[in-house]
Amino acid sequence: MPQKRRGQTPVEEAVARILNALDVPEKTEEIPLLQALGRVAAGDVCARVAQPPFDRSALDGYALRAADIAAAGPETPVTLPVGRYLCAGSDPGGPLAPGTAARIMTGAPVPAGADCVLRQEDTESDGQTVTFHAHVEARANVCFAGEDIAPGKCLVPAGTRLDEVSLGLLAGQGVQTVTVYAKPRAALMPTGDELCSPETPLRPGKIYDSNGPMLAARMLRLRCRAHPAGGRPG
Repeated sequence: MPQKRRGQTPVEEAVARILNALDVPEKTEEIPLLQALGRVAAGDVCARVAQPPFDRSALDGYALRAADIAAAGPETPVTLPVGRYLCAGSDPGGPLAPGTAARIMTGAPVPAGADCVLRQEDTESDGQTVTFHAHVEARANVCFAGEDIAPGKCLVPAGTRLDEVSLGLLAGQGVQTVTVYAKPRAALMPTGDELCSPETPLRPGKIYDSNGPMLAARMLRLRCRAHPAGGRPG
């Protein structure tokens, strides 16, 4: 270990003194979501809405009541009228009438009254009617509201460094801004009688300051706000 010289303070002791003297408040700021990549969440961010926000189909097929095709099989097909066509983004409309089916695409809302979805591979359709060659249990192939995320669930705990996944989760909740800790600020003051700034003519015995820009760049990489000191005397 380097010996302490008279009048000098060991580096470790100097750092400890500086840190003990600091009283830095934890400043926060609210910023647009797409500017928050890499920043640190200043508080828990919880779900505002359920995900999915409605019952939706897990596959392409037909939404219906399982009881209406309970007897369907390869040798005992069941035919039902097709009452509506639903794709992702559709309004599901009113309740599905008993004894009817709705053509439905993956991600589309399952109408009230329907309790399952049967995949299209087990059916034949002419557009007006659909024939089922298999039956299905109630609740099959339906992603129910809140199944993935329930309202109030903590999505991003305080202290989380926000990444692409975090931003995607928050965007799915309609979040536009997020509160994060403010970036640390640091002032750089390279010293030395031999140093001069780039705008100063290089005189005999002088060198351009390289440590200041190098350390400033490193601080920027660490997401600090670096403030290099002004020009050095020439």
